[in-house]
Amino acid sequence: MLSSLPVQLANIFLIAYATDAGFSLFVDAFLHDGGDLLVRSVRNSIAYFVLLLALLLLPVLAVAARLPTFPLLVLSTSALWFSMGGAPVALLLNSADDLPLALSAIQAFFAVVVLVHCRAKNLGRGWLLRDDIDEADAFSLRHTLQFVIAGVILAIPATLAYSALSLVTWLEAQTERFVQVDLSGIQLSDRRYTRDEQEIRLVAMMHL
Repeated sequence: MLSSLPVQLANIFLIAYATDAGFSLFVDAFLHDGGDLLVRSVRNSIAYFVLLLALLLLPVLAVAARLPTFPLLVLSTSALWFSMGGAPVALLLNSADDLPLALSAIQAFFAVVVLVHCRAKNLGRGWLLRDDIDEADAFSLRHTLQFVIAGVILAIPATLAYSALSLVTWLEAQTERFVQVDLSGIQLSDRRYTRDEQEIRLVAMMHL
């Protein structure tokens, strides 16, 4: 019974993640401005539930060797990524208004890939994880040590890198790319707009 608890938690997370992805994709694709207050409240509630499960699942993945670590880790970290704005997706879009739909589509893609992976792992029997399909030990000290060591090594630089990327994304999105940041420093755009014989020149300025 104890070994099945991580599988049950992972399945609840899979269902919630896929539900959030499908509902968000529908709302962003077909409802104007994200729907009414009720729709937004339901969507936010599901999203917060998914985020809570993602946080709960991370320590479970460290000790439950039977769970497919990489697919579930992708979903867990992507849930955290979506909650923090999904940088740098905004820089790849023509309009910031397209960001919610783009993130919903990415989330739906992740959900479909992992569900298909689970079905393949189950040899075609169902779309969720099964406790009896994998002969690996339920718990493994080696697995736990590898997970913790990898997490410590990767978490700090990944957090710092993403913080910098989020700042750059926010700056460029807010200025509509008039201010751009690359390895050489901060670049200010000089744009010209013409119509008939009229020309407008916009030069970005920064006060330090």
